[in-house]
Amino acid sequence: MQSLKSLPAAERFEEEIRQFCLTGLSGKDLTRILDIGMDPFWQNGVNVYLYERNIYSPIGQKEIDGLLLTDKGVFVFECKNVIGTVTGTLNSSWSADNQMIHVPGPRNSNPVTQIKSRIGPLSSFLRDKGISLFLTGVIVFPDEANLDGLAKSGTLSVSEPPNRDRSYIITNLHKLPEILGTIQPSSPLSHEDAFKIADLLGIVIASDPNDPERILRFPAGGFPDISPIANLEILDKKRETVFLIHPEYRENPQSLEIIDNAYKTLRESFEKTEPPVVQPKKSIRWTVIGVAFFLLGGLLMLAAFHLSGKEVQTAKLVSEGWPVPGKSQLEPYQLLLLFYHQHPTMTPDYQILSLGLPMELRTKANRSLVDQKSLDKKLDNEIKKIGSVKTFPLTIPASIIQYDSKEKLFTLSGLQGVQMQSASQTPVPSFLMPFGGKISIGIAQKLACSYCDSQVLIRNWPLQAAAGPMGHLFFRFSPVSGLNLQEVLKQTPCQGCSIPVHIQVRLSIVQVQIGRTNLGKPVISSLANLSEISIRLDSDNTLLFEKQYSEKSVSNGKEPSDTPKPDCPGCSGSTPAQSL
Repeated sequence: MQSLKSLPAAERFEEEIRQFCLTGLSGKDLTRILDIGMDPFWQNGVNVYLYERNIYSPIGQKEIDGLLLTDKGVFVFECKNVIGTVTGTLNSSWSADNQMIHVPGPRNSNPVTQIKSRIGPLSSFLRDKGISLFLTGVIVFPDEANLDGLAKSGTLSVSEPPNRDRSYIITNLHKLPEILGTIQPSSPLSHEDAFKIADLLGIVIASDPNDPERILRFPAGGFPDISPIANLEILDKKRETVFLIHPEYRENPQSLEIIDNAYKTLRESFEKTEPPVVQPKKSIRWTVIGVAFFLLGGLLMLAAFHLSGKEVQTAKLVSEGWPVPGKSQLEPYQLLLLFYHQHPTMTPDYQILSLGLPMELRTKANRSLVDQKSLDKKLDNEIKKIGSVKTFPLTIPASIIQYDSKEKLFTLSGLQGVQMQSASQTPVPSFLMPFGGKISIGIAQKLACSYCDSQVLIRNWPLQAAAGPMGHLFFRFSPVSGLNLQEVLKQTPCQGCSIPVHIQVRLSIVQVQIGRTNLGKPVISSLANLSEISIRLDSDNTLLFEKQYSEKSVSNGKEPSDTPKPDCPGCSGSTPAQSL
């Protein structure tokens, strides 16, 4: 169990959820040990097998904040660490005290659309492995958040169990056990099935159902934020609670032995003191050997630098925790570097730039003025190096909602289409509409950022735009030749459901603009030409569409010959399509 006090604020809530699910105690509970009552999960008849933080779905690489396995089923968590009054509807964005809750996806995306995009790939993966389960999403907020605004919208149910029409739960943290207790699955999830799921996802779980941590819902080693005496008080209460819920265990010698052994093992785990480590004296012989290996390693590094200086530099950046431009997904930090590279006369805002770096680097820089100047110098070098990066990768989530068997076209939803200038013969004065000159439909994609509002506008978009209801735009494309359409259409999890896909693109950044909102929050907007694009299924990474532009056409800002015409082809009408 991790110390909550040692974690940064962004991670503390996620770890607190894990601690609460595994032990029934949150960080606040540990500050008032005398008031700790019965374990809420035990009290509501919920048997918890596992909770794991920050896992990735093997299909589509969708990051999942948390996964809870209980006898009530499998629950996929989306953690929203916001407080205040939360408002929103099923089909609009959400906000907390009038501050938008940012989620990846189109403009009207919200935590419900986000959790659905996480459930789909994981469900497909488990189904392919022979495990058919009803997965439930859990959108969890701190207890301080007021969710009445969501309930009053009339389109969302708050603090209620899932049903056939709603595969998600919206709740505050401490209300979760009571909600789970009301779920009556047709077939409870067994420990063996939970072990199989964990094994498929690469998660370590005790195969023994009598594991001491599970028996008493208490962490081996105790809670790190409280003293051994306080840990002992909680462990004693846990043992008493087991017998209060199951008094028959006292009369069963086998059950009594299991509980007593678990209690003894856990008590010893946090009462045991580690002996001091005594370093053995090193002989001169081993010292000489160590120096020789050190010199040999230095020579090898020097030779590697001469052979491939760029690779050595990249490896060094990775080891220091620095992002490597052009290697990872496009992010606001890289766009900030590009802005200052494009405007060499401007003095960089090192404070904003450093926010894109790992916490340990920023903490080190704050220790002294010398460390701060050293960090600023490294950022200057990053600004110079970013100019050599030609293209940046980006993955965009979307969904297939239709297949037109007559036109042989798939229809995508989940993309934010925008009207924009398509040619870059002259410098672009602004990213705001309307533009003069040649007009086309492009894509606006938000980038995840904890300290800013960031987006990239992508032009030369090759997919056909098609008008949908309420002014929404859909995009259509012809699949690659030789594709087994029946196998693709089988991926839909239910009648009327969509098929999750991910769009992988490589972008050449044309221009970056930065600014601030009225509240002082940084805003980063960028314009990009499309260099490569491919569309793949989340379930098995099957290629559906692929296109590459020549380097010359990208640099000149020219559209390929088969790019849709500027008047939005397909918007005026469309042929009947097969709904998924």
